Amino acid sequence: MEFSHISVLLHPTVDALDIKPDGIYVDCTCGGAGHSKEILKRLSEKGRLIAIDQDPDAIEVIKERIGHDKRVTVVHSNFSDLKAILSRLGIESVDGIMADLGVSSHQLDEAERGFAYQNDAPLDMRMNKDAPLSAYNVVNEYSEFDLRKIINDYGEERFAPKIAAAIVKFREKAPIETTGQLVDIIKSAIPAKYLKHAYTPDIFGKERRKAAPGKEGKLGVEGMRPEVLLEALRRLRGKELPCDVIAVLSTQEELGPRNSKVT
Repeated sequence: MEFSHISVLLHPTVDALDIKPDGIYVDCTCGGAGHSKEILKRLSEKGRLIAIDQDPDAIEVIKERIGHDKRVTVVHSNFSDLKAILSRLGIESVDGIMADLGVSSHQLDEAERGFAYQNDAPLDMRMNKDAPLSAYNVVNEYSEFDLRKIINDYGEERFAPKIAAAIVKFREKAPIETTGQLVDIIKSAIPAKYLKHAYTPDIFGKERRKAAPGKEGKLGVEGMRPEVLLEALRRLRGKELPCDVIAVLSTQEELGPRNSKVT
């Protein structure tokens, strides 16, 4: 399978783990196995790596690239289940955990998965394609109150009430089936003057930044408000809201006394 993805901050990330040759490490979002390969280079024959991902495509690639290594255990799951995963494997403590959060370039490039809004694609956004709940279900079945809360909490969008109301009004006539439809609905709910000066939250939602010069008000570029809602839906479907991630990674009883954690 073609799975192109460049590992971000590869060496600094693995360096921060301070790998012990005989240690046990967890890659919570293994993806194309870029970080995992580097971890394996630094492990001895006694070391162990738990490679986790919820995307079936990624699991296939992980097995192809590093699954033959006896030090590797490949797990198809979401890292929110990390405690249960380690328990099933009989692992009481680990020496380090890492997670490379967000959507991979492979997922964005597959238009039919609906992760990007540049293409008019089906509203899907499931990192685990076997999961029963998709973005389509969220957009078409959740109450206006729940939609408003998702848009506000996950996307930090000031016009969350207007957008939620517009979604509910549109779906009274017909289901919202594509990312293109959703983007048009979002645009219709936001005053034009704000679309011309779009802001989007940073990855941790701490502050808003203005769109880059020359990109204000252009659909399909960084800084556009539709991206804020789609990012909210991606975080919801991927279970990767920053506060949830921090909670999962910082409360693991399985971590050894000298562990390193990198997110």
